[in-house]
Amino acid sequence: MEKKLLTLIMFFVPIIVFAQSSSDILDRISFDYDIKSLHNTDFQEDKWLVLIAGVYSVNLIDRNEDSYTVLVELYDGEWSGETVELYKCYVQFKGKEFLLNFPPRRSRTPTINEISTNDEVLVLCRFVGYDDENIPLLSGSLIKRIP
Repeated sequence: MEKKLLTLIMFFVPIIVFAQSSSDILDRISFDYDIKSLHNTDFQEDKWLVLIAGVYSVNLIDRNEDSYTVLVELYDGEWSGETVELYKCYVQFKGKEFLLNFPPRRSRTPTINEISTNDEVLVLCRFVGYDDENIPLLSGSLIKRIP
């Protein structure tokens, strides 16, 4: 698992560094949080978060190519005695660049970029707030399926 995480981090960091100034990039990314920790704190940091989680659902909000919007429900869990505690969050991906990850219609033979239910993914996102049920809301910038 650690090897996968390091490989994926190495994938995302150059993209971010290329897109932004490299002087403060490491100060702006946090690997310290997971979905559970977002539930257990009153999260207020203005940092990019890197999360690894499973995809529970994908909901197409806006089909217009210029404002294409998808809401993805992510989950993570852990054993607590004989039961599993599940934690979830919602990540909104907005823009036509996410058409490859979340096509309006699923293909019979999904491409390597397509994200679907039960896929494990790595997400680069920012915290937005909480919904009425205290579920974390995030704005996604990048998503990569973990094979």
